[in-house]
Formats: sequence, structure tokens, C-alpha cells
Amino acid sequence: MLLFCIMTSYSAQAQSSDYERLARQNDRPAHFIDTIMLPGDQPESVKMTSIFRIAYPFLAFKKSGNRSKGTFASSAGLNLEVFESPRNDLRVNKQVEVDELKSAGRASWQDTAYASTYEQTQSNDETLSGSMQVEIQPGFYSYLLQLKINDEVSGRNSRTQNVRIFPYNEQQNGEIILIKSVDDAQNPSSLTLMNMGENVEYGKDFYAFVHLPNYDAGTTYSYRVDRIDHEEATEFEREKRVSRTFDESENGDHRPSVVKSFTQQPIPAKQLLTNVKPTLVNAPSKELTLQLSGSDTGFAYALIKVPNKSYPNAFYQIQVMADGDDRPVARRYFQSYWSNIPASLLSLDVAIDMLRFIVDKDTIKQINSGSDREREQKFRDFWTKKDPTPDTEFNELQAEYYRRIDYAYEEYSSEQQPGYESDRGKVYIRFGKPDDIKRTFPTNGPTTEVWTYPSRKFVFKATTGFGDFKLVSN
Repeated sequence: MLLFCIMTSYSAQAQSSDYERLARQNDRPAHFIDTIMLPGDQPESVKMTSIFRIAYPFLAFKKSGNRSKGTFASSAGLNLEVFESPRNDLRVNKQVEVDELKSAGRASWQDTAYASTYEQTQSNDETLSGSMQVEIQPGFYSYLLQLKINDEVSGRNSRTQNVRIFPYNEQQNGEIILIKSVDDAQNPSSLTLMNMGENVEYGKDFYAFVHLPNYDAGTTYSYRVDRIDHEEATEFEREKRVSRTFDESENGDHRPSVVKSFTQQPIPAKQLLTNVKPTLVNAPSKELTLQLSGSDTGFAYALIKVPNKSYPNAFYQIQVMADGDDRPVARRYFQSYWSNIPASLLSLDVAIDMLRFIVDKDTIKQINSGSDREREQKFRDFWTKKDPTPDTEFNELQAEYYRRIDYAYEEYSSEQQPGYESDRGKVYIRFGKPDDIKRTFPTNGPTTEVWTYPSRKFVFKATTGFGDFKLVSN
């Protein structure tokens, strides 16, 4: 329902500056980069694979020299370089100077984004996506990614990432790849990658494609999904992907606290795939897909449909267990991602404060009492009672209410006050978009707006020449 799992707590009386800060934060362009491990072409080798998606607002568009493709254009390039690392004292997050290290392989990618309008250049729904692969043998490695936009000379380096590569079928923690869709759940041959880093789309089911190292046909496998503590999840964010390639006994078996278990069940035999080799391809739609082919030298996987539609917007871990083994066969963290989340829902304090347009002060005071977790639960309960689709986690009425606040802020703000505090903003928040808006410019009077709804009208008159309107009749 909400993204409170990653919110910063503000004072109980949220001020307009808090909302404005959240609105700016919400406008940040999205870009996702992830590293996954796929089987190599040699018996023990691994293909270190970088997959990424870059939203148009993250790019720097200029007038295009190829107007047939678009009015605006921006190029982007990524380089991946992998270095052999010394064994001594190598840890997951230890920074390593790579200047003295021997290169084990490199790969690069480049593409150009085109847009027909300025609005398109600012849309997070428009993206470039791609992948790079370096095939390496088992060992210890450090790697860097470098991003270049247009004609940048030096580019932007990522922090050093350290990995220990085991032979593919002897991984200490089996690879779990997040999948957006499957061509045929009963007989899969093509899997479309989520390609959103650690994120999955909020309110939508997805699949987990899980490598089962040292697979035993006589063993029963099961999986579980737990919501985990968001503060601890943030603390472990840097470790949660790269640590899967380290022996946990060397780096510590760090596990965030479980808040609630959502799903725990055996994996049916029909969801276990054996003698399979996945290969990454770029589809014509620019979606990244894994093609599954049968092979005598292939590996075992589980393809699990995760009922994310019923999960709150939060941090999670998914684990696959083999009967009789206390240590997970595979484990991965993920979190919900709501691409167009209303700004207020990025803070529990602000979200509760913004209820003032539809509830009285006593109701807000009651919701605001107690610990943060109690306040969050009471806020959730408030909206759950109004949910038009209680069988799903997504609450359309709640989302619409907070979207109206965003719209009011964007359309009706002035130097004197934020849009949601204006008379027009308050009417829009309570009643939504009018059926009709008429503006008149009397010769001897202020500019007037008349908003018409099915059963009533609201009349606003300008008080200054800077967009301030006062409600004078309803």
C-alpha cells in the first residue's frame, strides 16, 4: 500500500516544506543497474552480467542531428571492467584500488535515445536498456562500472564491487533473477527480466528464476517470502547482492529481522526445471529476456510465481530451502517500486497530516498516537476500510486522493501558498476534476473561474494577478 518502509521520519506536525522536499525527491530520474551470474560456455566458468535500465530524465538531451528519429537525442555508454583480486582480506564492501590489478575482462555498451517532444525527454516511462557480459573462471574479483552521457571524457565510476566466483553449480548462494513475465508458465522457454535492480513493480505478481546448485532430484524444495525490517534492510543494501557470491562463513551471515512471513510453501515438481541453460538476449522491444534451452550440461532451476499483488509496499527477502538443510539454497532481497507514487506517501508524517482535507483534527490526533509502527498500522486501517478492491493490496481510492494533492500542488501553487492550501486546490482534492471550467475576464472586475460538477458549482475570483483565487460561492 505504502512506501513507509524507506521513509525518513519527520516531526509529527508535517510542514509544507516537508511535502515540497518529498515532491522534489519524487522527481528524481530513475536508473537501475544490477549484476547477475549466468552459466558460462566453459564447464566451471560464469558470465558476470550487468543489466540496466536508464530513464530519459537521467540523460542529457540536445537537438538531434537525425530529425527523422526524433527532435532530441542523447547518447549513453557503459563500460564494465573486471579485475583479478588478491585473496587476502577481501571483503564484500572493502574498497580496492584497481590500478595495480590485472584485468580479467571488459565489456561495453552504447546506445542513443531519441525523443519527439520535451515532455518525452522528462518521462521516467521512456528508457534505454541493455546488458554486458564478461566470462570468468572461479576466483576472487573486483569490478567497476563506468557511465558516460553524451561526450563526457572521464565518465562516472561506480564504487568497487568485490565478488568471489565459485564454479556455477557449486555457488554458496544460488542466483535468483527477478522475472517480469513468462511466455508459458507450463512450458517456459522465454523469461522477460524485471531489469529494475532490486525492485519489483508494486501491486503486480512476478516470477523468481532460482538456480538450485547441487540439485538433488530426491529432495523436496520449498520457498518463503518474508517482510524484513526496513532500517536493517537499508543497512544491508550494499551487501545484499554481491554477498551472494561470498562464503557467508567468511563475511558473516547477516540477516535482517523478519517483520512478517507472507508466503511459505513447497515448490511443486512442475516448477522445477532440469538440464536447462539460460542465455541472455536483447529482444526487439528492448526488453531483456532469458532464453531457456535444453542441454545435457545444463542446470536445475525453480520458476516460482510470487504473489506480490497481495504484498504491502515494503522490503522483502525470498529464500529457497532444501528439506533437512538449515542454510538456504538461494536467497535474495527485493523491494516494491511504485514508479508514480504520490509524494505524500513517501512520509508517514506527511501522509497523515494531509488527511486534514477530509477528516477532523481528532481523527488525525488518534492516528498519530503511539509508536511509528502503530501509527503506520492505524493509517493503513483507515484506508483499508475505504478500499474499493479489498482483495488486492493496491488501494485505488487512497492513490487517487494523494494524486489529487500532487496535482493541486503542481497546478495551483503561488508565492503565497502551496496549491493544496489554496481554495481551488482544496476543492480539487475533495471533489476531483470538474466536469467543466469556465474562466471569464470582466472589464470592471477580477478574473472569475466557475467549476461545474454534476450537482454543484464553485465560483472563484482572482485576488491578485499571480494565480491566487478565492472561493466566493458554492
